[in-house]
Amino acid sequence: MSRRAAALLLAALSLAGCGVRGLSFVEDDRVSILEPGDRDNVELPMTVRWSVEDFRVTGPTGTATSDAGYFAVFVDRAPQRPGRTVESLARGDAACEVDPACPDEAYFASRGVYTTAETEITIDFIPDLTEGDNRDFHEITIVLLNGEGERIGESAFRVEFEVAREAE
Repeated sequence: MSRRAAALLLAALSLAGCGVRGLSFVEDDRVSILEPGDRDNVELPMTVRWSVEDFRVTGPTGTATSDAGYFAVFVDRAPQRPGRTVESLARGDAACEVDPACPDEAYFASRGVYTTAETEITIDFIPDLTEGDNRDFHEITIVLLNGEGERIGESAFRVEFEVAREAE
């Protein structure tokens, strides 16, 4: 066997193990973040506004459909996996497991997680992540939730922005 044939055979065998299953590589443009603009400089409190198309905003209804529900907004953190609820983010948190009311809205807000049936949300506090003279960049991620509160698909809509802090 020639070296070229051996190299091609090796490449084909190595690619065979790289299967991608269950992922949807379709661009989802149902949500457009209007404010803040990408890399905008904002002051706190800040309002995040977005528009939505081909999705009925119903809030939590107890019904799971891919074209209706509400939103989860994440500040500087990744959202839950597709098909999971926001509450799944609290699993394994010892402080939350001892409190039957946990997780609640305050628990999630302290961790930069918000749910809403509106197309805007005001965020009062974002931790200062700067060290020294670094700029204070943050990221907002919005995902769609069905009426049962489960994340719909893999789509996530993001914007990065900088927080203007008062000099201390």
